[in-house]
Parts: sequence; structure tokens; C-alpha cells
Amino acid sequence: MDVPPGAGFADATGVFDNWSFWQYSASGSSGGISPLDLNVCHQEFKPLTSFLITNAIPMPTQLSSVTVGPDGSFRFSFTNTPGALFTVLASTNAALPLVNWDVLSGVVEISPGQFQFTDTQATNYPQRFYRLRWQ
Repeated sequence: MDVPPGAGFADATGVFDNWSFWQYSASGSSGGISPLDLNVCHQEFKPLTSFLITNAIPMPTQLSSVTVGPDGSFRFSFTNTPGALFTVLASTNAALPLVNWDVLSGVVEISPGQFQFTDTQATNYPQRFYRLRWQ
């Protein structure tokens, strides 16, 4: 078996500066199956899951409605990439760093690409700002 070249691993974009996966044989066998490619992952640097490329960034959010319910709850709906996951952050001071905003909850996808969030605690705040965080 040859020794893999140098030591290195891919960055988050999948660009390899050295090696992360190395096919050291094209004629191996395992469990009676032959021929098989035999590969090794340079796992001491990063776990295999770190090489997965996640879903693309969702498209820009399109606000579709904003309502205040009779009970004072605040609701907004928007469209975005079907299956995307969002969390709502809230603050009474829009100038605060995001780490100081309250994490309220996830957003419900009511139909593919159509999302909705309701803040039932909105009546407790004379002014509240909201931000969406894509997960």
C-alpha cells in the first residue's frame, strides 16, 4: 500500500489543499465482494460529516402578511425555499448585538415554501423587533 501524500484536509468549500480521502487500491475485496475501491478518510483531522455540503442558502425572504390578532398576538408569514428551517429572534432594542436577542422559536412551514410565525407574548412588549435566522 502506498503512503498518502502529505497531511491536509479540505476547507468548508470542499477545496482540497492536500488530501482528505485517499483511494489506495482499485482492486481490493471485502466480505467476498471483489473488486472494490479501498479508500481511507483522514479522519484524525475532521470527522466525515464535516465534508458534507449542506443545502444552499435559501432565497431572499418575501414577507406575505403581517397581522395582529384580537388577543394581541403578532403574526407574520413569508415565502422562502421549501424545507428551509428558521428560528425567530426578538429584542426591544434593534441596536443590540444578535447574541443579546431572545430566541423565540422555530417557524412553521404551513405549505411548501410558505412559513408562519406567531408571537403570543407580543402584548407584553410595547415595541418588539424580529429577525429570522436560517438554520
